[in-house]
Parts: sequence; structure tokens; C-alpha cells
Amino acid sequence: MKLIEYFSNPSKWTKESNFRTSDGKRFDIAKENLILNSGQKSLISSCCLWGAIQYCYDDIAERNLVLSKFQSEWKTGTDYILLHIVDWNDSDERTFDDIKQLVNKLDI
Repeated sequence: MKLIEYFSNPSKWTKESNFRTSDGKRFDIAKENLILNSGQKSLISSCCLWGAIQYCYDDIAERNLVLSKFQSEWKTGTDYILLHIVDWNDSDERTFDDIKQLVNKLDI
């Protein structure tokens, strides 16, 4: 599933947490476990931009390709791309429309 498909409506997007359950509570996975299993995915109802990348792209090579598109768009180095994605998503002025425009532009 691509991010364009995942972010089908505003209820699929969140801020200040990678993942949220249907009742709005944060859902965290272990930092060392960057791949979500199907049981974890079934509990998630919304994701931030970085969380949606984790949710949609299980294959590390595909995920790295997606991250390289962000790096190219934002002209940022590989060391800071995840932080940049999280900060951009959580910015006070960020809207769902911004998310949709970006994922459409990057075709991810």
C-alpha cells in the first residue's frame, strides 16, 4: 500500500505519535522493531507521516526508496531525514492537505 492510498481521509493522520488506536491512544512499538506485524497493524487506526511509512512499507529496500524521495525533495542528508519527517508532520501549521499534497507530489 502506498501512502497516497493510506491517507484516504483525515482520520488516518495524527500528530505527536507514530500510531494511534481507534480511541486516540498512542500505540508504540519497540524502537528496535521497525517492522509492524499484522496483529499490530490491526490495532492502528491513524499514523503520523513516519508511522505511515512504517505501516505501508514493510520491505526495508522500499522504505529506503521512499526516504530517498523525501531527502531529494527537502535537500536533507540521510542522518536527519527521520527527524525532519517527524518535525514537519508535527509542526503546528501542518494540515492533512499538506500531507496529501506531499505524498502525491512524491508519488509514494
